Amino acid sequence: GTNVPKRRIGELTPAAWDELVAANLTGAFNLVQASLAKLQAARGDIVIVSSVSARWPDASGPAYQAAKGGLSSFAHAVALEVRAQGIRVCVIEPGMVDTPIMDKRPQPPDAATRAQMLRPEDVAESIAFVLALPKRAAIPELVILPAALQSLGRTS
Repeated sequence: GTNVPKRRIGELTPAAWDELVAANLTGAFNLVQASLAKLQAARGDIVIVSSVSARWPDASGPAYQAAKGGLSSFAHAVALEVRAQGIRVCVIEPGMVDTPIMDKRPQPPDAATRAQMLRPEDVAESIAFVLALPKRAAIPELVILPAALQSLGRTS
């Protein structure tokens, strides 16, 4: 995913909107559609990484939140269509993760805040957990938050 520093509605440009929707939503659509035949043949699984920003208003901006909300909805819609083919779909919605996207914030977080964020490997472990379940079990969505910084519905 990506974001832009000028993300408030009054400063967001149509070009930035298009960039965020393309990277955060259309990219996943393109990948799923291109992979669908192989996923069907292998009875594979789809894991889509969205964001907790899809669930509640925060400072990530309306374009990012709209794209991530669309991404989570896309994952649920795909799950409905492919479940009969044995394909499980899970959308993972992480909270703040210490990745380069944080540098695109209008005010990047300080070192103390970054130290409390999730790490990419935390998200990777959640993906591995979902994929390790027996095929009879599915997790349609998983929210993972940095315990010291966020709780459901709140960003501090």
